[in-house]
Amino acid sequence: MKNFILIILAALMLASIASCADSKTIDGKTYRPYGLINEKDCKADSIHYEVAIDATIAGVIFVETVITPIYVFGFNFYEPICKESEYHPGLNATN
Repeated sequence: MKNFILIILAALMLASIASCADSKTIDGKTYRPYGLINEKDCKADSIHYEVAIDATIAGVIFVETVITPIYVFGFNFYEPICKESEYHPGLNATN
């Protein structure tokens, strides 16, 4: 039982480290990353989002922990980049 608790705590720590998608302030308003679970709550139609590659890689690497991929893909899969009207494919690099 003690080992199980340690594994769960380690997975939670990895989940917090794996959060590579960053919030971004655009025109004075901060937009946070969203995933498949909280899309309706966090996604803004006027903002262009891209897949957070670092978080995706961490979610795939730690797939056996179960908690890390749920957190990454559920809450940090897409990160805000810029306004939708300012987005030009190939010109906007993810910062």
